[in-house]
This record gives sequence, structure tokens and C-alpha cells, in this order.
Amino acid sequence: MNRGRCNLKIKTNIRVMKSIDLAAVTSIEKDVHIQPWSKKKFEDSLLNGYFCRVVESHSRVLGYIIVSHFSSHEAEILNIAVEKFSQKKGIGTNLMDYALMRLTALGRREIFLEVRETNSNALRVYSKLGFVAVGRRSNYYGVGRHKKEDALILNRKLQKWVEKSR
Repeated sequence: MNRGRCNLKIKTNIRVMKSIDLAAVTSIEKDVHIQPWSKKKFEDSLLNGYFCRVVESHSRVLGYIIVSHFSSHEAEILNIAVEKFSQKKGIGTNLMDYALMRLTALGRREIFLEVRETNSNALRVYSKLGFVAVGRRSNYYGVGRHKKEDALILNRKLQKWVEKSR
């Protein structure tokens, strides 16, 4: 089992997501995302062997990350979330740092993600982590009945991340 420690005031542990975590994960998902994933999407991610990790404190799931490997050198962050009560405490950043380190160790050279163009908090975190905008998907996210929102496609070269962390 891959484990990681977040260096926070709250003692946390990062570990492989298991099916027993799905109730907590889907609860967080519904609470923080405008268009939440279904439980089936999380189940499929586990079954497909995606990089699925949870961050927990005292056996309570605080957040998670799901990453697909779409080539031997590239990966894509499909979903990441931290429960509302635990946000703005560095937990999401530490989860991202952990994932970037592990994916680099697995041989991935770059990683992509999509984010709502209006999600300023996420964009700020991703920018600090070295992600840059490389594209846009028009009308990617549904916001309301007729309104759509663009997604920004962000990219991070993992080789540079390793060099910076030395």
C-alpha cells in the first residue's frame, strides 16, 4: 500500500482508496462539486486501476484524488476534492504534491487537468504547483439549465517538478 504523510497541524495519511471509502468519497463529492460524479464513476475508476488515493485523519476521509494514466508518459487528474470543513488547510495541496511525486516515480512526464475558468481558488493552487493553461474547452461544464462554462486545460511537466523539489 502506498502511504504518504501530509506535513500539517492535523495529522493526516494518504493511502490507496478502497471500495469501503466510497460512501465518504461520494458524500464529499456531492457537497463540493456542482456536477458531482456518481458512485459508479468512482467504482469504475477503482476497477480500471486508476491512481485513486484518499487523505484521512483519524480514519476519517477528508479528501481524494483520481488520476488516469492515458499513456506511458502522461496522466490526467480526473477529480480531486477536499471536504469543505478541511479546505484552506493545505490538505489539497499536499494531496497534489503526493500525487505528483508518485506519478513521477511511475514514469509520468506530464500531467493534465481541466478546471472551471471561474474556479479561482483551484486556479491559484494549480498555478502555485506549476500548472499552466494550455487550452480551453468551450461550454464544457453545465452550470444551469441553459448556461455553460468553459474549462481551462492545465498542464504540468513533471520532470521540472522533480528538479525543483531537489
